[in-house]
Amino acid sequence: PSILFGDGGAVKSYFALYLIGRLAERGMRVALFDWELAGEDHRVRLELLFGKAMPKITYARCERPFVYEVDRLRRIVRDDQIEFSVFDSVAFACDGPPEAAEIAGRYFRAVREIGIGSLHIAHINKGDNGDQKPFGSVFWHNGARSTWFAKASEPLKTDKETTITLGLFNRKVNLGPVRPPLGFKVTFTDERTVFGRTDVQDCPDMAESLSIRQRMAASLRRGAMKPRVLAAEIDAKEETVTRIAR
Repeated sequence: PSILFGDGGAVKSYFALYLIGRLAERGMRVALFDWELAGEDHRVRLELLFGKAMPKITYARCERPFVYEVDRLRRIVRDDQIEFSVFDSVAFACDGPPEAAEIAGRYFRAVREIGIGSLHIAHINKGDNGDQKPFGSVFWHNGARSTWFAKASEPLKTDKETTITLGLFNRKVNLGPVRPPLGFKVTFTDERTVFGRTDVQDCPDMAESLSIRQRMAASLRRGAMKPRVLAAEIDAKEETVTRIAR
């Protein structure tokens, strides 16, 4: 299981729908297990993303906590031969407070019973370093095989469209190195929603979510800089910049 977490308005659910739609286009059997929106809402979004030739996504609306839905969802996975699923979202699927370790433990045991690859949408901690781990018990972060923080820029609006930059930042991975940030330019119009790749290092709103090393790399694309000047530009200590450069 992987967890995608972020604040409200970070288009996490929209991105997850786009992701499994793209997987379905490649021939994978995918599902969306949903505790938040209605199926009709996802149907509208799916057509905005892919047009009339929408990929097949098995949808199941869930009303009870995940641990009580697991048998029904296992049957859906078996009958439809599902290979990957999105669970939206963790907070509403819990059978108790997400801050409790035993709640996270029961949730992940239910995930293992489903037995397929999965992405779980979660919310953000509001305290300091809230962008480092999902909301609730530390066991959400510890139990996932990877976690990604989602951050959306301030929207740019015109008469015809609204555009945001979506940054995805890998906070943990068990099987391999931490991945570099992923950036998407998301354009909303009345007729379509378009996801296109972009570089998060070019978006000022994303700077605080990047590591000092990543901010250094973005600034140094313009050419060599003295450590003192570079440190001032990226709001870091000169000795830190010098150490990372070494």
